[in-house]
Amino acid sequence: MKTIVRIIATLAMIFACLLTVAIPSLAGERVIYDELGIFTEEQERELISYISDEQTDSSTKFTIVTDSGPLMLEEYYRELVGASYNRSEIILVVRKYRGVYYYDMYTYGDANYEIDEDEINRILDHSDVFDNIKSGKVYDGVKSFVTLSAKASTGTLRAPFYTYLLPCAGIALLIVSVTVVIIISRYKTKLKSPSYPLDRYARLNLTHSNDMLVDTVVTRVKINTSSHSGGRSGGGRSGGGHRGGR
Repeated sequence: MKTIVRIIATLAMIFACLLTVAIPSLAGERVIYDELGIFTEEQERELISYISDEQTDSSTKFTIVTDSGPLMLEEYYRELVGASYNRSEIILVVRKYRGVYYYDMYTYGDANYEIDEDEINRILDHSDVFDNIKSGKVYDGVKSFVTLSAKASTGTLRAPFYTYLLPCAGIALLIVSVTVVIIISRYKTKLKSPSYPLDRYARLNLTHSNDMLVDTVVTRVKINTSSHSGGRSGGGRSGGGHRGGR
């Protein structure tokens, strides 16, 4: 029995050590700085648990800060939460100034390189983040922010490659189709004989005709005759005479 208890205790210690290594941000480090007092104690506990689950997958430390008044310098928030440039960290600052909620995002370490500008804009402009925070539902907006930021840090928030390829392929196919149609139509136009109303514009009304000799070819042939022949032999025969003999 004692052996079983020792085994269970050892496994519990190992699990606690692994949990501490996997979630370093929760081991003696503060996660939420609620200067405005927006979150209830229950909401804060749920947010910490929710953030720990997301950090397990993304290995990025998340810190939530609520503040009042105008936006402070970045150095102020970085020193407040103890953010470091050497580790992947994301700070979300939610401010309430003159009755309006504002929010800003800061990235450090690996998160600064893993999340590009397009993804940052996509996170901040997402309806689940923008609409909730602006309407005062800061708790829901923060949860959505953490989820989207964790996906962005692991590269799963980026749109698949085919989403960019398909529109480009569609545009290229449209351009090629239009070009082919234009070429074929022009080729058919060239091959098609023009229609000309000959009966209407080419009727013949002949009033005078004249034949003109434009060229003449004369062929001369030399005929050799015998010089000692004594003329013709005549007779009373009718018809033609017989010419000399050879």
